[in-house]
Amino acid sequence: MPYRLGNGVAAGRTLIEAANRAIWELVERDAVARWWHGDQVAHAIGEDVLRDSGLPDLLSRYRSGKTTRTCGWVDIRAAVDIPVIAAFSFSRDGSDFACGFAARPNMADAVHAATKEMVQMEIGHHLVRAKQQVHGFEKLNQDDLAYIARSQRVTPDHPKLKAAPVGSKSSSLEGSDELLLLDYTRQALLRADCTAFIVDLTRDRIGIPVARALATGLQQIPPGDVLQFDSVGRCINFNIPVL
Repeated sequence: MPYRLGNGVAAGRTLIEAANRAIWELVERDAVARWWHGDQVAHAIGEDVLRDSGLPDLLSRYRSGKTTRTCGWVDIRAAVDIPVIAAFSFSRDGSDFACGFAARPNMADAVHAATKEMVQMEIGHHLVRAKQQVHGFEKLNQDDLAYIARSQRVTPDHPKLKAAPVGSKSSSLEGSDELLLLDYTRQALLRADCTAFIVDLTRDRIGIPVARALATGLQQIPPGDVLQFDSVGRCINFNIPVL
């Protein structure tokens, strides 16, 4: 297996918070790469876990009480044993796939963060449609086209969205102490034979803590192909980027 080096960058209120977020980003990318582009199987999350996380109330606030989309949540944790959640949703007709991902030591935090990112992608569909109506299809960039490609090619019966049954209880840390979270994540990386390094990228002139995390043994999401569409606007690519 080739040598791999995962990396993530994040800002935070403190350097420790920035370091945590940077490490979680690279753990998230590794899990997404192994799941969407590899053979990692997603696992179902118990309804009680989602309910206890406060998800129903969170989603109701995001949607103002409306239920116009169907949603799902799966655990895609891979090499590193901390929760990595994939949240996804579709319009009622099965189109407009949106997704969000998050890695956190705490399951509820991971569910909330992934859901927030998913909702942001849902908004992106509306923005791309507005841009297309004003400027035309030919003015859309690759990021815009990715929204259209996902909407067309990723459907509710997509094999990657099928989850294995809930397995044995996996690790999840309670609490919000940043040093404790950092040590917990570091230990999870060590158990996966990964070595992590943190680089302080904070600029004194700006004063906002920024950290880059590097870790051996983790995969990065491979670069996607240039998206191509036929004469009637249908995506002809086989591999559709999930991010």
